[in-house]
Amino acid sequence: MLRIEKLLLFMLVSWVLSIPIVTNKILSLNLGFPILPYQYIIFISPPLFYVMLRIVFRKGVQAPLLFTVLFLIIMFVVIEFYNTTPNKIANYENVKLLFLFYIFYFLIINISDNYFLSHKYTILYSVYCILFLAFTVHLGYLGFFKVIEFSTLNNIISSSALSHRHGAGGVIHPNGLSLICSIGITLILFYRKQYFNNLNDYLLLILILMMFGIIILNASRGALIISLVVLTLYYAKLFNDYGLVGKSISIFAILSLFIFILNSEQINKLYITYRLFEETSFQEARLQQIYNSYSNFIKNPLTGVGWDYTARLTRNDYISSNFFYTQLPASSGFIIFFIWFYYQVKMFYKRNCHYSPIGLVFGFLPLAFYNQSLTMPTVFIACILYFESKVSTYRKNKPKHFGFI
Repeated sequence: MLRIEKLLLFMLVSWVLSIPIVTNKILSLNLGFPILPYQYIIFISPPLFYVMLRIVFRKGVQAPLLFTVLFLIIMFVVIEFYNTTPNKIANYENVKLLFLFYIFYFLIINISDNYFLSHKYTILYSVYCILFLAFTVHLGYLGFFKVIEFSTLNNIISSSALSHRHGAGGVIHPNGLSLICSIGITLILFYRKQYFNNLNDYLLLILILMMFGIIILNASRGALIISLVVLTLYYAKLFNDYGLVGKSISIFAILSLFIFILNSEQINKLYITYRLFEETSFQEARLQQIYNSYSNFIKNPLTGVGWDYTARLTRNDYISSNFFYTQLPASSGFIIFFIWFYYQVKMFYKRNCHYSPIGLVFGFLPLAFYNQSLTMPTVFIACILYFESKVSTYRKNKPKHFGFI
């Protein structure tokens, strides 16, 4: 893998994880540094130009699911236009997000012919950037510099601070950062032996706790559940390697921790505990949005009702369902939903990969909790699984020339 390819890959990874924007916002909040224009062009153009050159001169390109994605984009546009003409305003946000996701996927998998090193450096650069974000935000929460325009650490963790949750005022959206940290935890755990074997157990635990701490402080229910699923999959894999004594100790430790959590008053005071149990009836926002969107889908199963009208039963109702699995069919109909579901499975599930269940977790679970725009960092999971499938194919067939350096 050439040095320039490593640099361009790092540019793509850092942009998807919002490193340039976060750094610029921190400098702006603390030093009055101006927000730099054209950051998107600066970080996307060089990798795009390089990949285009490689395609021209090598006459080869990897573009899995390209026609499926293009068909989906066309169908999204047609259905949204149909649903909003002539009296409603069309919203093509889902088209933009699908296009951006695939562009980053396309660039990352085509940046080099060396799938071994592309796999390695995609993981390493992702983890480095995620640790940078987590460490920086922790320092901001501790008061070393501003990462939000208001609030204090007490406001973040207190259950009485629901109205002060730092979304728009922060250098990065709390849910987005929490999802990013759940990705970081996953990559360190599942690729530890392969790429992080130089980390001792104590440093590894500190890094995981630092990222998990962000999830707790940001009170992100989605990232917490995703992280718990990942940890369960990881330790279930290790559990099979334990002897009888090890399995007994592990079960006892888990039960003890569970009992401690249930009986701890301090746990109940955490903001994330409050948020986990705040929406318990159909009168609350999230469940009402899901119910409204489901009702609209039942009434219009073929074409839906339009992206911004998914959860609207009356004029003053919600716009979005806040739950992608009712948002998409209610907005665009069940045919588009099934095509999208096929695309998502093919993107995140590779039969020959070691960690396909992890791919399915990040391919589908975040969309149950987050706005679709916040799931963009999961493109790294899709790329990593793509590289794994290529490496696996290479090892099985063992050709003399496979384009590896």
